[in-house]
Amino acid sequence: MIIEAAKPHDCDALVPLIFSSGPVTFDYVFLGAAEDFLRATLPKPSNSFSHGAHWVARETAKGNACASISLYTRAEHDARHNGNLGALLNWGGWRSPLIIVKGLKVEALIPPPPSGTLHIAHLGVAPGLRNRGLGEQLVHYAESKARAENIGTLSLDVSAQNPRAQALYERLGFSVKHTNISKVAVLADHYYMEKAVR
Repeated sequence: MIIEAAKPHDCDALVPLIFSSGPVTFDYVFLGAAEDFLRATLPKPSNSFSHGAHWVARETAKGNACASISLYTRAEHDARHNGNLGALLNWGGWRSPLIIVKGLKVEALIPPPPSGTLHIAHLGVAPGLRNRGLGEQLVHYAESKARAENIGTLSLDVSAQNPRAQALYERLGFSVKHTNISKVAVLADHYYMEKAVR
């Protein structure tokens, strides 16, 4: 398996992978059209939904992306704020105010990561390749990135309605640090988890 920075030609494959990492949340924010938003936004630079903010796994050097992960620090998250806002406004048009309000509600449930962590997001694996260890390989890749950047903690958020993912993360050494309670009926509570990187 090859893991590398996503390239522009990966955008089509990234859409369903990223969407699968949180379909209910994505569709809540993007009014049921999250995959359209991702398709429009992934080719653009300087935002959290850009292909440039993701890494992909391939079975061969020239193969399609079959799994994805986004990794970022708090500083990188903050630096992408204006790019995220621009992406929402460009895609959303007259719907932008509602999308932004919904996005802020999600940010209250899944806040930006604390400083001093490398945060994992948008972890997705193609349906036909699940249960083959790809998610675990991507988490190990995240650990290697954290070590290379001298970051001592990995962090992530996981839905309380995704016990299989939570079990994977716990098996890989993550522990729940706190629970963020949802104030939106269609969104589940989320667990914030961390793992020390040695």
